[in-house]
Amino acid sequence: MSGARDFIEFVDSWLWRKNNNCRSFTLWSAMYDGIKEGRFDFDDLGIRDELNQSIQAESNADMDWVENLSDDAVAEIVDIAVLDEFWDNLQEEVNEEDIQDIFDELDSYPSFETREQYEETVQKLVEDKDNPELNWNKVAEQYEDENYLEIDEEKDE
Repeated sequence: MSGARDFIEFVDSWLWRKNNNCRSFTLWSAMYDGIKEGRFDFDDLGIRDELNQSIQAESNADMDWVENLSDDAVAEIVDIAVLDEFWDNLQEEVNEEDIQDIFDELDSYPSFETREQYEETVQKLVEDKDNPELNWNKVAEQYEDENYLEIDEEKDE
């Protein structure tokens, strides 16, 4: 999983490079540059098998040949739209991991005295993840839907 997180962090820094302003296919370009710079490989990202299948399907090449291609070659061969599609999957993996970490932390609380305390705790845990994709309200609602949440002030109502 760290490969997906490393890629997300790389994209955040990559976007600030001057030569990337207004560049089309930004996410594909970031993945391409990261591979070319040796910062990660397609195996790290967990997408090499899918890319191999895509190349094989498009070219009818022998799978043994495709599997022996370097990551640089794969980055050159694969259609940019195929690479760009993987961004959502990688971001979703990171989001799910972060949410699970937050849920694990919330599970360590026996109860919350007030709803405000619960919401402030969720906000802090989401902020600590430093993941702009996460919305603390949605995380709080999801936790409540999936777990037994005990709020002391609401017990009496």
